[in-house]
Amino acid sequence: MQHELPPRPVGRPTKLTTAFLQSAQHVLFEDKATIIYTNAELLDAINESLPSDEQISPRTFESWKARAMRGEEPTAGFIEDQFLQFYKKTLREQKKAIIIAFSTDMQWQRWAWILERKFTEWNLKHLSQVDHTTGREPLNQLSDAVLDAKIQ
Repeated sequence: MQHELPPRPVGRPTKLTTAFLQSAQHVLFEDKATIIYTNAELLDAINESLPSDEQISPRTFESWKARAMRGEEPTAGFIEDQFLQFYKKTLREQKKAIIIAFSTDMQWQRWAWILERKFTEWNLKHLSQVDHTTGREPLNQLSDAVLDAKIQ
C-alpha cells in the first residue's frame, strides 16, 4: 500500500496577502499626507501596521510596483491583480489631488514642486536641461572640452 504525499508548495508563500492590501489601502486613502511620502516612507507606514512576519522588504515592494507600472498580467492570482489595480488607482488619485491643489492654491509652487518629484513625467525642467546640454548622452561620458564647446 503506497501513501501519496500531498503536493508541496514550491517556494515560500507570497506576502501579498489581504492583510497587506488592507494596510496599504488604509495608509494610502486615510492619510492625506501620503502624497508627499517617498517610496521608503510609504512602505514603512504600511509595514508598521503589520506583524513582523507579514512585513515586506523594499525590494519586494519595488518589484510589485514595477510590475504594476509595466502593466503586466498578475502571476499570483486574484490578490496580486487587486494589488496591481489598487496601486495604479492610488497613483491616479494622488496625481489628481496634486493637480487640484496646484490649480486652486494661491501658493501653487509647492504643489508643482511635489508633482515634479513624485511623478517623473512632470519634471519637464530637468528633462529639457539634460536634453539641451548633453544631447541625451550621459553627462559623465562627455569630456570637459566637448561640454565647453557645446556651451559656447
